[in-house]
Amino acid sequence: AVSAEVKERIIAAANALYERSPTGEYPTVEAVRQESRAAMSTVVEVMKGWRESQRSKIRDLNFDAVFCSGLSRALETAKLALDGRDIPIVRIHG
Repeated sequence: AVSAEVKERIIAAANALYERSPTGEYPTVEAVRQESRAAMSTVVEVMKGWRESQRSKIRDLNFDAVFCSGLSRALETAKLALDGRDIPIVRIHG
């Protein structure tokens, strides 16, 4: 089990990295690990819940398309955020 203090530190790191992201991408596990100074296996476990909480925030929003950068990570984040909904993803290359 993950201690409350470590879990809070990991979530705070994930939130800070996400807020600082110029593209709105979810932070990588490695970036969160470095920021939170927690063990990789612990960060992986906590980040699964963090990502689900992020997806649940937009689950009930209605929109026509999702726009993302040409980066493969951006596309993966868009797919995760859509959570299986049939909404087109438009990749913008710049």
